Formats: sequence, structure tokens, C-alpha cells
Amino acid sequence: MQVIPYVSAGRIEGLNRLGVFTLYDLIRHYPQRYNDFGDVTPIALVPIGEKATVLGRVYEVKVKPIRPRMTIIEVTLTDDSGMCYLSFFNQPWLAKQVAAGMMLVSQGIMEHNYGFRRMSSPVITVLDKDQSDSAPSAGIQPVYAANSGISQGWVKRFVNEALQKTKDMLDPLPAHLRLKHGLADRRFAFWQIHHPSSMEDYRKARERLAFDEVFTLQLYLLRRKQSNQAMPSGQAINVQGKAVQGLLEALPFKLTNDQQKAVQEIFADLARTVPMSRLLMGDVGSGKTVVALHALLATADSGRQAAMMAPTEVLAIQYASQLGPYLDRLQVRWAMLSSSTGNIERQGILSGLASGEIKVVFGTHALIEPDVGFADLALVVIDEQHRFGVNQREALRLKGQGVHYLTMTATPIPRSQALMIYGDLDVSEIRSRPRAMAQITTRLLDRQQVGVAYDAIRAAVARGEQAYIVCPLIGQAYESPPDGSEPDHGPEEELLTEYMDHEENLRAAKQEHDFLSQQVFPENRVGLMTSKLPAAEKRQVMEDFRAGLINVLVSTTVIEVGVDVPNATVMVILDADRFGLSQLHQLRGRVGRGDKDGEAYLVSGTNSEDALKRLRILEKSSNGFDLAEQDLMIRQEGDVLGIRQHGKARLRLVQVVRDRKIIEAANKEAAALLDRDPGLSEPEHAVLAWEFKMLTADWD
Repeated sequence: MQVIPYVSAGRIEGLNRLGVFTLYDLIRHYPQRYNDFGDVTPIALVPIGEKATVLGRVYEVKVKPIRPRMTIIEVTLTDDSGMCYLSFFNQPWLAKQVAAGMMLVSQGIMEHNYGFRRMSSPVITVLDKDQSDSAPSAGIQPVYAANSGISQGWVKRFVNEALQKTKDMLDPLPAHLRLKHGLADRRFAFWQIHHPSSMEDYRKARERLAFDEVFTLQLYLLRRKQSNQAMPSGQAINVQGKAVQGLLEALPFKLTNDQQKAVQEIFADLARTVPMSRLLMGDVGSGKTVVALHALLATADSGRQAAMMAPTEVLAIQYASQLGPYLDRLQVRWAMLSSSTGNIERQGILSGLASGEIKVVFGTHALIEPDVGFADLALVVIDEQHRFGVNQREALRLKGQGVHYLTMTATPIPRSQALMIYGDLDVSEIRSRPRAMAQITTRLLDRQQVGVAYDAIRAAVARGEQAYIVCPLIGQAYESPPDGSEPDHGPEEELLTEYMDHEENLRAAKQEHDFLSQQVFPENRVGLMTSKLPAAEKRQVMEDFRAGLINVLVSTTVIEVGVDVPNATVMVILDADRFGLSQLHQLRGRVGRGDKDGEAYLVSGTNSEDALKRLRILEKSSNGFDLAEQDLMIRQEGDVLGIRQHGKARLRLVQVVRDRKIIEAANKEAAALLDRDPGLSEPEHAVLAWEFKMLTADWD
């Protein structure tokens, strides 16, 4: 960064906080938005009631208290034609950023009240001192992210310096790809993204640079897939063995077409010596577990071992209870291992895994402990892999040689997003539900209407059925279970950090349990489930609920994934606006899992129309794939890509919904290029190879 003049230590610190460390980072520090100064209108000439952009000098800034905890910041803005007021509600920090004498741009709707022109809550851009003595250049001007260490003006200056220093940079994208997809030259793209001559030139620049982002990520994911497949492997798995054939007779139902297709795709992978890397993606209740059972049995038929790791002990226990009876019937020895497993039992399991006598093991993070060894681990199945870190997943995979890898998720996502997040995995989808007759109706209720949901619970209990009540918070900051057992790192811990500031407004599971058991359902047995309970207590609660000894289970989101109690028919989710669409869909999928229809009630006290609009989507749709598509259109891009982090990979321009064609084209071209030149060693790929190495050096 020292090649640019005036980069002081303080400004370097400010740039570093923006994620800028190199010249290349600077030219990829893209504008947050643009101001079109070509459309600036004199203040006095702006029509009342119309949106406009004005440019003027600040004459005065006033802070006006209205009532306790409510202030108005009033900025008087003047130009050669006249003056207007800019009003901002409850933004006291503006009084420190805007001062008399500054030039600023304001965009908003011009109003006329009390005899004066006024813009209420406009979007403003404060011009730096080095820009304040004269009007800004005409045309479209960039607005950058800045901070207390580096001002907007200095960021702009440094970006322009970096563009000049790198103007002779070679284009890494092969010419035939640029021509094939009509992509702009990268020097043109970098200049136009920072200084667009027109919105059409901006569109061309963004398209080219977005393609580069996706192309680099796809090269990284596909090369990682190649690396995994190049791992040494033992013999192929026998997919037509005795246990697999016996399962066909043992199952009390017939697989759906989607399940059969997924089994065949997995079997085709297992039958090869190249290690499988596959994602099994299916909606809630679609039957992913029984598909995974086929893979576990095929591995056992081959005399080798399989491990199935779940993100919570509740889910691991459920898999053991669901699949264990089939394994017993087919004479496959299995075990369940977690950190709450007793020492004597644990030693027996470790011995059985080391000798190869135990063919299938279910477990949690305990499976990756250093003292857990396998005689011949051939298959790893990981449920909801985004709940585990990359190192945790690899730690289990590395306990064998050439291990086949199957991950499952009950969060369906569109193809474009799958390519962005799971580009190193082949994908199998299960879209249909085996139990076509069971339906789930969803209803949105205001907090004042919560009695409607509680009446539905009473009616269900009277019919001999059960219910869940889900709260977003446990009720206090996270701490380890009192027995020292392994915590279930469920999504409620993620919610705790995000919502702690609003805790007084949210329902806490412990307090809700006490209130409901004493005041609302005193005649019923009300249980409590959170990830903070000791492991033995968690097991007991779930066993009691499955056995019908608990009528109503108050819970955090620890029951979000996989928990299967067919007799549970009513789900009440409190403060539903605090959850994402996909998570709400996962939660309501806990009911309607038997032959009885389910009811889901989303209770919210929000006044936000955007939040209510999002919740109403769930009333109309019960298809997880459709909801995922709509969720993408609502959520911020960072949330979407946050499902799985690729090291320090950062996508600055790409939007999954808008850029589907770019994503699919980049994936296709990256795969074709690596087929021809896996090592990027051909002369025409020399610049691409250098840049790829530079960008991805610390992604793993």
C-alpha cells in the first residue's frame, strides 16, 4: 500500500478495517451506491411532492428534542436558488457528522410545510473538505464505504490511484470465454465500476466482474472436488449385498421415486473406487434418513465401517433409535457415541470400532475425538454439515483412507445457490414426501390472538395428540450443561447473540414453560427441552415425549432438524418474526409426520409490514424448494451465502437470484476448463493461475 502517496498509518488502519490490504483489494473496493450529479436540481426549482437530488452547503445544524428518547436533527441546506430543511428522526449521530460549511448531496421527496421546503429522512452524502470548495464533477459519482480512520474522499482518491497503478494489469480470463459470453475487458470493467459513463456501461462492468467472482469460486470448489476424488481409495463398496437386499423386505413402505433415484445415485458413487462427495437435499419429511440407511448397510455388507454424525445429541439419539432396529434385524452391529456416553460403555465402543466389529456408529462431535479410531472407515454421513466447521468435517473423514462422503440437508435451495455453496459436491434431490396424505396448515396470529393457538393445543391433547411450543431464546446467556456434557450447538445459540439486545421483548423457553404449565395448561404435562439441559435429561425428555408422557413440549430450536414424533400435530412458534423462512419451515415440519394432519401457528407481535409479508408466505406455501426461492429474494446476500463459508472468499457483486445465468455459465466454463487443464498449467492460463493462487491462498 506504500506505493500510493499519503497512505499514513492511520489511513492504513482504516483501510484494513474495510478489508483492504493490497492494491488489488482497493480496486475491488466497489462503490456502495452512486450519486447522479447530472440530475441535480436547484432547491427552489424542485416540484413539491417529487423526488429529487439537491446539492448545497450546510448553513446550520440543530438538535431538537421532542420528547424523552426522541429527537429531530434539522439541517439547513442552501444553494444559489434558496434553502430547504433536511429532517432526520432519532439519528443524533448525524449532528457529529454534518457541520456548518460542509457541502452535501441530498436525495428525497421535497415537501412544503410551515412555509418552508423540507426533505424528511433523505439519503445524504457528505462531501469531504477537499471536495467542498467546488461543485462535484458532473455525471455519476461513486459513494464508498468509509470509517473513522479513512474518509470518503481519501478512499476515492486511493481507489483512483490504484486504478492508475494497475491499468496495465493483464486479463486472466481466456479470450475465447470473454467472446463467447460477451464479457467486457477487465480494465474497462474496473474503470467503469468506479466511474460509470452510463448505467449501461455500469451493467457491463458489473456483469464482467461478477462473472470473475463466481468463476474463481467455482474453480476453487471444483479443484477441491478433484482433490477429494484423487484421494487413495480401497475397494469399491458392494451395493447388492445381503443387508441391502434384506432391507427391501424389512421396510414397511415403498420408497418414493425420488428416494429410489437418490439411492441409485449414491450406489453408483459407492460402487466406484473414486471417493463419493455427494449432498442429499430434501424437504422436511421427505425421507432422507432411510436413503442414508441404504448407504450404511452397503458399507457393512462390504465388511467396512460407516459413521453418521449429527449436530445435536437429540438428533443422533433419534437416528440410533430409528435405524438401530433395522440394523439389529439385519445383524449389523452398531453403536451410539456422544460425550455423555459412560466411560465403561465408551471404552467398549472404542474397542469395537478399532477392531472393526462395530460396523456402524451414530454420534455427535464426540466421533472426531483423537482417541476414536476405526479399523476400516469407508463412509461418513454428516447431517446438516453447515452446523460443523470445515476442520470438524475433515477430522472425521481423515479417520479412514479414501472415505466416501455423504452430507444431508433439510434446507432445500435453488440450483444457482447450490452451485455457489456446494459446488464441490454432486447433488441428489428428494422433492416429494412419502406421506402424501398428511397436510400442514399454517396460520399467522398476532400476539393478542395467542389464545387461538393454545385452544388448538387443548383440542389436540383432548384427541390424544401432542404439541410443541417453540421460543427463540433460552432465557439467559449460554453456559455449559451442569454435568459437563457436550453442548448441542444448535441454532438457538446463534440467535442468542443476535437477539440479546431484545431479550426483554422475546419469549424465553424457561419462563414460558413455567407460565404455561401453571397458568395455561395446568391439567396437562408440560415438558421443557433446550440445548442447555444435561445430556441425560435431554434424552429423558425426548423419550417421555415420544412415549406420550409429555403432552406439550416447550422448546428452543434444538428440535428444528430431524426430530420425529408422529403423534405431535400442533406447533406454536412464538415471536415467529425472529426466525428466517427456512428455519420456520423446518420447525413446522416437526408436525404432520404421521398419518394425522398438522397445524402450525406463527405468533408475532411485530408491526413491520415486511416481516408480516414474509410470514404470510408460509401460510400459502408448504413446499420447501419454493420457500427457499422466495427466501432468496427477501434476505440479504450475505445471509444466503452465510450458510457455508469458503474461508475468506468474499462475493462483492454477485446476487444469487439476479445472477443465475452468470452462476450457471461460470460453473459450466470452470468445469470445462479444468477438464482440459486440471493444473492450470497451459501458457494461456498462466495469468489466471497466478491470480487464482493469489486470491485463494488462505481460503482453506
